[in-house]
Amino acid sequence: MSNQTMVGDVVVPVGTPVRPAALVTESLWKSYRVGARDVHALRGVDLRVGRGDFVAIMGPSGCGKSTLLHTLGGLQSPSSGSVLVDGEDLAGLSDSGRTELRRERIGFVFQRFNLFPTLTVEGNLKLAERICLGRKDAAVGASRRLELLTMLGLSSKLHHKPMELSGGEQQRVALARALVHEPAILLADEPTGNLDSENTDNVLSMLARVHRELGQTIVLITHDIEVAEAAERVVLMRDGAVVD
Repeated sequence: MSNQTMVGDVVVPVGTPVRPAALVTESLWKSYRVGARDVHALRGVDLRVGRGDFVAIMGPSGCGKSTLLHTLGGLQSPSSGSVLVDGEDLAGLSDSGRTELRRERIGFVFQRFNLFPTLTVEGNLKLAERICLGRKDAAVGASRRLELLTMLGLSSKLHHKPMELSGGEQQRVALARALVHEPAILLADEPTGNLDSENTDNVLSMLARVHRELGQTIVLITHDIEVAEAAERVVLMRDGAVVD
């Protein structure tokens, strides 16, 4: 008898404790019509991410990894198959329902920092709080902001505007903004793509710390093996499918 079993896309020893699922895809397809032909960005992807997992999805440009991340986050709808977030099937939600789920349960970090240039670091985080949480106790909000900025080495930058920060600092502010409403899942799409090697190392260190100290579930998209190695598990994609 085998002493291993499959949990989603992962082989684990029999008897290994399995974390409850944060994200599950089943037979996920995404196709686009380009001229007279169909282009398949995703081809039957089966994926399981447990709560508290740090997973990197890696592959060359055009392999479908960003499409997969956008589908996991409800920014795009699959052509077929299912996406479950904390057991809830996105296909069963209305547009407003998916928007509410994103606001409450998912944080996004992208390659572009997308900070509001006229707002301070604190102002960018406060705006994210209002969008994601609506009204919130001011003292609780201030405590959460300070906790995150201290963890990310930005407590002295509270009143700085984005143009007064380095690229790495701006990406860390974007990370704090994505986490300020305590999302169940953090989706990061090439978050180090615009950074030099030193700032890349700093941001990856911050992601690892957030995962370790907050138990944050993280799905990281990258084409860089050195970036992927920051994660607990690497999922390799090619031509729209998971291959390893």
